[in-house]
Amino acid sequence: MSFDESRHGYVQTGTSIVIRGKGSVKEGRIGTKDGKPLPGADEPLHAYITADIEENVKKGTDRVTVMMQLIVVSLILV
Repeated sequence: MSFDESRHGYVQTGTSIVIRGKGSVKEGRIGTKDGKPLPGADEPLHAYITADIEENVKKGTDRVTVMMQLIVVSLILV
């Protein structure tokens, strides 16, 4: 996801969506902060969604759900 797509998602939903966990950092990239693993790096892959109001968390959850469905469909078609 590009910065523009990420920013668009924030504007659209009012949420911050961060993908964390095993597999969230591209192989070969640094997955540490100050020499320590990133938060949730040893957990299963998951989305961390934050917002000021619960309604926006729901919007963010719906957005992640649609993205994950598209990924699954694209993997099936390959």
